[in-house]
Amino acid sequence: MFKNISKYLFVLLGKDNFEFFKHARKYVTVDMIGKVVTFLTLPIVTRILNPYGFGIIEIFYTIAAIFLVFFRLGLNNAISRFYFDDKINYQSLVNSNFLFVFIMNLIFLVVFWIYRTPLSNFFGISSILFYIAIIYTIMRVFYTCYEDFLSISKRSNEYSVVTLINEIVVTFAAILLMYLLEKNKYMGRIYSHIFFLSLIVLYIIIRFVKYIKFKLDFKYIKIALFFSLPLILNDFSGFILNKFDIIIINKLQGQSAAGLYGFAYRIGLIMNTISIAFNRSWLPIFYEKLKINNYKSINLMLRNYNKIICLIAITLMLFSRELIKIITTDQFSVSLPLVPIIVLGFLFHY
Repeated sequence: MFKNISKYLFVLLGKDNFEFFKHARKYVTVDMIGKVVTFLTLPIVTRILNPYGFGIIEIFYTIAAIFLVFFRLGLNNAISRFYFDDKINYQSLVNSNFLFVFIMNLIFLVVFWIYRTPLSNFFGISSILFYIAIIYTIMRVFYTCYEDFLSISKRSNEYSVVTLINEIVVTFAAILLMYLLEKNKYMGRIYSHIFFLSLIVLYIIIRFVKYIKFKLDFKYIKIALFFSLPLILNDFSGFILNKFDIIIINKLQGQSAAGLYGFAYRIGLIMNTISIAFNRSWLPIFYEKLKINNYKSINLMLRNYNKIICLIAITLMLFSRELIKIITTDQFSVSLPLVPIIVLGFLFHY
């Protein structure tokens, strides 16, 4: 029965659209499951944490978002761009650039240890927590590059399994730790995320260790950096849209205000989740079409996907307030009017 439905959809949508929605369905499903789990656990989390604790968590992940852009040196973009380039030895390119990024991140570890005190004062958290955020960020470098590799190689099943396990396990482990900790309950979220991210990075190393050659080919490093470094500005602009507001609010109003804003922002992330899932499905198709100069098909598909994204955004803006009232508590409800604005911001960024 399901095979017959798939054949019918293949004929109805066409090869390109069918392939797009096949992968998009998996990305959207796994990301939405993660967000649904977050939604369902928000009533628990908001009763364990106050806005101050929420704010500390938001500042921690803001630090990670800032430095992730620079720590990975745009390697994630090179992984996607050169996957379909037959003129490039893809394995050598990825191997050389991973080693280069690894070496650079070791240097970053030393530099940020030296300057941890003034930087932590700027972000308004302890120097120890700041340095933990740096360590977490370096692990995120390799995890996000692994995600991009799975996406561009159309391994949506593997991507879904790894992401789903990470999201669900981290969420419930964090709740348990936050409940058990007598002081600084917000550390439960940070401890759980770092622990399970370490396991995933270890899995990535074990899986790909047979392909790793400890040899730097500067020709491929130069090719990747020439393409990727300019895109860091694009990634950083995304950070400015997504996270810079947390820094400003924390500096002007403190951690509690940052926590309230961060709560509303998490609700608005639904829009970002959907757009990212669409983009993950779109990139491999786009590069395949670009390789054969099929611009007409690219333009047609883009128009259709933009219409869908706009419809989803409008729906979220109209009904988010009623949905959030069901799952939150009074101390966080003052942030609800911000949600439609955040959703609109993600729509413009898409």
